[in-house]
Amino acid sequence: MKNIEKYVELTAELINLPLQSEHFPGVVANMERIAAIAQLVTDFPLPPEIEPAPKFDLEKWGEKIEK
Repeated sequence: MKNIEKYVELTAELINLPLQSEHFPGVVANMERIAAIAQLVTDFPLPPEIEPAPKFDLEKWGEKIEK
């Protein structure tokens, strides 16, 4: 993520979250940490023999519970 400050600002606006100016630097710092952790996960190479997890289908899951 290139501009985390702008991301925080726009996301807060989008979800109608009042973000006080004194909290803004802390929120940005936490988002930078989250982005760094996410980068480790997304950059981790997976061997080709690894199969993706099955897709969770809430409708099918709900049918099983109702029966």
